[in-house]
Amino acid sequence: MITLSLADTEAAIKAAFDHWLDQDPHDFTIILGRNQVRVTIALRDGRFDCGTPGYDMAKRDVPALREWVPRHITCAGSVGALAACKMVGGTGQVNAYLLAAVTFNFHVNLDAPC
Repeated sequence: MITLSLADTEAAIKAAFDHWLDQDPHDFTIILGRNQVRVTIALRDGRFDCGTPGYDMAKRDVPALREWVPRHITCAGSVGALAACKMVGGTGQVNAYLLAAVTFNFHVNLDAPC
């Protein structure tokens, strides 16, 4: 996996959130650093599930991402949050989310276990 910087991870989440705001459930590509990254989107069980398969973020950046999400993932008085780390396969994952009729849910794979 390629490890994205915190700023690149934030940019991917924000771009996916803009798609959620527009209710545009189509995958898209974004340039992050020197990488052309595909952001996937799938509508599942009332969730707008997003992520960047093949990319991860440094586990040490989780506290900063936890502070960033509620300041940048907001809509109509609702505020986003970062879920606690969970193990997915052999690595950790956190989810940036905003609860709504169709929940925004961005999966961030980490470079290390929880």
